[in-house]
Amino acid sequence: MKHLITVMFAVAALIQGTAEAKVQVSLIKRVSTDKFSFGVGSGVRINFGSSRAAVDGIFLGRVVEADGHSDEYLFLDTQKTRAYLVDRSNTVFVQNPGKPQTVLRPMDQYGGTCAAFAFTHYWQQYFLGLNPGNETLQTMMSSERERTKFLEENVSHYYLGRPIEIATIMKQYGKRFGASCKTVKFTAGSVAADFVYNYAKAGIPVLIDFNIGPNMLTSTYETVDFEKPGSIDSRLWIPRKTGERNSGGHAVVAAAGFTAHGRRKLIMIDSDWDQPRIWDIDRYLGERTAIKEMGFTVCGK
Repeated sequence: MKHLITVMFAVAALIQGTAEAKVQVSLIKRVSTDKFSFGVGSGVRINFGSSRAAVDGIFLGRVVEADGHSDEYLFLDTQKTRAYLVDRSNTVFVQNPGKPQTVLRPMDQYGGTCAAFAFTHYWQQYFLGLNPGNETLQTMMSSERERTKFLEENVSHYYLGRPIEIATIMKQYGKRFGASCKTVKFTAGSVAADFVYNYAKAGIPVLIDFNIGPNMLTSTYETVDFEKPGSIDSRLWIPRKTGERNSGGHAVVAAAGFTAHGRRKLIMIDSDWDQPRIWDIDRYLGERTAIKEMGFTVCGK
């Protein structure tokens, strides 16, 4: 009996320790969109279940695979400018925050196929953002095989056939999926930044195509898997500056927008990584950026 009681206390302590290890989140300031009551940019208070004191943070989305599963939450620790991916099962909300805004986890591309992945990511993010489109889009998102076929089609469409502009391809997909798409060009970085941020903050994805410079940028924002911390890759591909060597084209998707440290940020889906990236939109679309060669595509009803 004494041994049994000892075991019971040990199990209870283990359970208590596990519960204490969970990440506790309190909603401090709500940000919402038309589709989500707990939107990207909501202010939160985060207790990471360790000896660290609770910290102020920002909710950056419910990160999911294209099938809507493999849930994680992305939280920004504003003191460290570090974003943590935390398993949904390891997250406890002190109060029900409402419906969390969804951000797609990127598929990591193989070879120079970023445009094909950007097309795929765009329509997946569009769908996961509670824009059901028509039956054709719903069928494309219905299974792994259908989603893979769409990616294969994009690779063939853009890279293996006759050259077609991104704007033309997106207009074709818009008609196919029950949406109207437009591609906009700008001459001023500040106007382009306003355009992208306003759409992304409303939960409407923006496909951005641009030419890169010779080197990646190291971001001040890094993303870490909370349960499986490993090496941190904070590099980014951003638009080249005017006068920089053109090192080729790239395409990404802006999924959401928020403000941190008084500056506007974007949650980016970039197929060079398998985690969302954070862009400082006003910095990366600044006065020296080669804005005139960039394209910005949005779709809607």
